[in-house]
Amino acid sequence: MMSNPAHQVQPWPAVTLLVASPLIGEFLLGNMAIDMLWMLPLLCLLYGTGALLVREFARRLGSGWPGILMLGLAYGIIEESFVTQSLFDRNFLGLRLLDYGYLPAAGIGAWWSVFVLALHAIWSTGAAINLSEALWPKHAGSLWLSSRGLAATMLAFALGCIGVAFASGARAAASVAQLSAAAAIVILLCAATWFLGRRRARVARAARRAPSAVTAGISAFTLLSLFMLTTWTMHSVSAIVNVGAMVGLLLALALLIHYWSHAAGWSPLHRLALTGGALLTYGWWSLLLPAMVTTSTPMVDTMGNMLFLGGALASIVLAWRRTVRGFRSSSVD
Repeated sequence: MMSNPAHQVQPWPAVTLLVASPLIGEFLLGNMAIDMLWMLPLLCLLYGTGALLVREFARRLGSGWPGILMLGLAYGIIEESFVTQSLFDRNFLGLRLLDYGYLPAAGIGAWWSVFVLALHAIWSTGAAINLSEALWPKHAGSLWLSSRGLAATMLAFALGCIGVAFASGARAAASVAQLSAAAAIVILLCAATWFLGRRRARVARAARRAPSAVTAGISAFTLLSLFMLTTWTMHSVSAIVNVGAMVGLLLALALLIHYWSHAAGWSPLHRLALTGGALLTYGWWSLLLPAMVTTSTPMVDTMGNMLFLGGALASIVLAWRRTVRGFRSSSVD
């Protein structure tokens, strides 16, 4: 289990993640247009604190990136089951998201469940955490919150859940059985993260070499772009085929990363390249679809999306430079 002395607690990386998570999760994706930036403080209370809790608990448990992704999935289930209830509301925001691939026995939509939970695990938490760590490479391995800070973040997260539930107009659409099942899955994911931290051993590098960081980034961009594009085939193929393709693409990316990360030469630059591929996927996606939440014109929405994409690119470049500088400093030391 990981432990860090109090003097290693760092506020600025935590603040970076607080802001990065909602900016990526809603604005870079294009769900919310630039005229809705006034909602950022409320979204920081939900997305930002949620991502912070995911990172801090995974780091404290020593479960590494598998733990971050599992807790990111748990976060997604909490938001979509208990906050917005979009996993169970057949008419959430009037979008009928559950109709395609609806599973009557569970009262959920197979397509929407896979799609939205992947967005949370990969982008809202995983990509936001890795980008924030890459922007502060000297503190990537340390804790960012003290015990009191962790407790305050948990309280802020609870307030964010309540605030977003009211702001989104969520209605009580889930049954007791559905909420109980969602809670049980969250508990199982948390338990699996704890178990992984207890059992996790140092990775043994294979004799093979990892590919270049650029290759890793292009692979992530390609597979994640194909994942997003499955939404375009929703009404031309059966739901089981579409969902199978989504799961297959995510599994292919996971297996590639697992294979590469056990090879010699795998570094934080590779992880940053993966994050870059994920962010660029959101960037082009936002330019093609209209915002779900906006009060402005399509032209202003598009200009805002381009601004967010530019900000993502600038953040990737800055993080890359800082990470490279960190390598050089460590080699000199």
